[in-house]
Amino acid sequence: MHTNYDEAKEWLASLQSLGYNVIVCNYSDQIDVDRLGREFSLVAGFGKTFNYLHERRSGIDRFIYYGTGHGAASVREKSMKLLSIIGKTTTLSDGNIIQGLRIVPREIEESEHRSDVIIALGNRVVADSYGHHSGKRIYSIEAFYLSLGTSDSYKWEGRQSSSTDILWFGSHGMYHKGLHNFRRILREFPNIKLHVCGDLRKSEREMVSRYYGMYLSRVILHGSINPYSCAAKDIYSQCMAVVLPSASEGGSPGLLSVVMASGLYPIYTSDCGVSLPEGIMMDWKEDMEDTLYEAVKSVMSYASCQGNSDVNREFIRSNMNLSLYSSRLRKLLRDATA
Repeated sequence: MHTNYDEAKEWLASLQSLGYNVIVCNYSDQIDVDRLGREFSLVAGFGKTFNYLHERRSGIDRFIYYGTGHGAASVREKSMKLLSIIGKTTTLSDGNIIQGLRIVPREIEESEHRSDVIIALGNRVVADSYGHHSGKRIYSIEAFYLSLGTSDSYKWEGRQSSSTDILWFGSHGMYHKGLHNFRRILREFPNIKLHVCGDLRKSEREMVSRYYGMYLSRVILHGSINPYSCAAKDIYSQCMAVVLPSASEGGSPGLLSVVMASGLYPIYTSDCGVSLPEGIMMDWKEDMEDTLYEAVKSVMSYASCQGNSDVNREFIRSNMNLSLYSSRLRKLLRDATA
C-alpha cells in the first residue's frame, strides 16, 4: 500500500487546472509519441518517455523531475557504505547484499539529470540531496499519510503498559531501510520481539533468516499489512514503538500512516524526510546498531511514550494530508511553469 496512486491523480488534476491537456504513461513504458500526433510543451515525472522526449526536445519548454526519494548520487553513496559494512559482519555475498540495497534505475537517474526543475517528495533534507545540480530550481513538497476513510475516526485503545515489542514497517530494500540494525536490541532485551511488516522479496526473507540466526524466533515476518486493518491493530497492541532507521526516504508516507493508525512512538532517521513533534530522530550512518539500541532503551518504559500519540496524530492530520499536498503541488507547478 502506498500513496503513489493518489500522488499521480493529484499531478493530473493540478496540471489540468493549469490548462494542460495531459497524457499519462507508466514510467517504465516508452510510448510512441509520434503516433499520437501531438506536440508537448511540458514533460513531468521521470522514466523512459521522459528521456525520449528530452532527446527530441523540439518545442518543449520545461522538464520537471518528480523526486520520490533522495537524489541518485546520494542513494548510491549510501548503498556503497552499507555494502562495505554489511559485508564485514555477515557471510553473505555482495550479490545477496545488493538485493537488499536501493539502486536508482538508470533511466530514472537520467531523468533527474535531464530535468530543468526538481520537485522532491519530503522536506528540505530530501530536496538538499539534489543540491549538486547547479542551475536547477529545486522544490520540496511534504508527503502525506495514507487515508482509507477511517483514519480520522480510528481509535486505538489496545496497548498495555507491558507492551515492549518494536515494529519495522517498510518494503523491499531491507538494508537500505535499516532492517539489519536490530541484533543488539534483541541480544540485550530478551523480552523484545521485532515485528516486520512489509513486502520483502523472497531473497530478503531468506537473508533475514540468515542474518538474525539465533534471534530468529523473535523476528516475526507478517508480510504486507494494511495499516488500518484488524491484523495491524493486533500487532500495534504488542508494540511500544515503530522504528525506521532508513538511509533515505521520500517523506515516509508509510511511517506517517502507521503513526496515524497506531499512535506508536516513532524512532527514525532525519533522512526519512520528515520531522514529527514527538519521537526520536537520529542521524543516519551505515552501522546504527548502537544508536538504535540507545534510542529503544530510552523508550523502554511506557510512561516515556505516554501522551505522544495525539500530538503526532494531530500534527500529521493538520500538516500532512492529501488536501494540503494538492494545494501545495498546484502552487509549486504554477511557479515551476511560469
